[in-house]
Amino acid sequence: MTDSGFKRTVAGLALLRVLPAAIVLVANGRSLPGFPGYRYGPPNGDTYGFYAAAREFISAWSHLSKTLLGFAVLVLIGCLALAIRLWLGNRRAQAVVLVSCAGGLFVALGVHEMGLTGAGAVGWPIVWSIPLLPLRVVGVLDYHAAYYLGVALLLACNVVTVFATALIARRLVPGRFALVAPALLVAWPFLMRLVDGTGNIVYGSWLDDVGPLLYAEPLSTALVTVALALAILRRADPLAGAFAGAVLGLSVAVRVSNATIAVAIFFVTVLGTTRRTAVAHALAGIGTVMIAAEFWSRGYGSFKNHPSDQAPNGLFSLHYLARSWRDSSVF
Repeated sequence: MTDSGFKRTVAGLALLRVLPAAIVLVANGRSLPGFPGYRYGPPNGDTYGFYAAAREFISAWSHLSKTLLGFAVLVLIGCLALAIRLWLGNRRAQAVVLVSCAGGLFVALGVHEMGLTGAGAVGWPIVWSIPLLPLRVVGVLDYHAAYYLGVALLLACNVVTVFATALIARRLVPGRFALVAPALLVAWPFLMRLVDGTGNIVYGSWLDDVGPLLYAEPLSTALVTVALALAILRRADPLAGAFAGAVLGLSVAVRVSNATIAVAIFFVTVLGTTRRTAVAHALAGIGTVMIAAEFWSRGYGSFKNHPSDQAPNGLFSLHYLARSWRDSSVF
């Protein structure tokens, strides 16, 4: 298969990846064969916590003293200016590390001023807050606008995941067989029913996976897949290593369990690449993972770690390790 044919096919698969979400949203609760029903309404469950956290992150900056905020902005601008000089001077890995660390510290400063919101992780709310900020500035931010902006972001994440998966498969699998992986990714929401039936958990996972629930999984999957693509396609490149580290650190802020994937990729990087690439990867990752560390006491760290019917060993336990990896393909 030619490169142009491969790209056109992957573009078609990316379109098919977002089509189910569009169909469900247009149906707005009406029953369709093969699709779970979803009716637009007020935020509930994790969506409520994520939306509250996005608004809280925007508001948090007003809690900082003007002196501290001004100083932080000046430091950030200085770091960005230095990063540009490093980039133009062909020291691009160092530039990415500097931006990752400076940006991570700056964002962590805002996270430090946040209160409890009910969200377990803050990565998705921070990303969601970016298009919400202009609406907040002009005083027209409401959940209706926030919902559709959030859905657009998550659909874009699903498109990115398809392309990143295709790039990985193109490198590892010969010919047309490289299309199998992105095609399975597109088909997976429908294969869920064959794997585990049609219960509420599967339907919830379906809506979570394609985007309408506004959960963090599409962003989490996109970040991890992009990091894997960078690590595989440009294994010995310090610049790619730095980008991969920064992306993985952010993925931990989006979903805490991504820490296991981040650690695994780091060890593979250490064992399979140059020392320079591994150091750039680690430093850039530390920069963005500071966001997750700062939010911990306001997220999962604030939840009561008591046994329950859903979590018989508390929220976090090694007892869940095997079951989580076994069942994670569905929920």
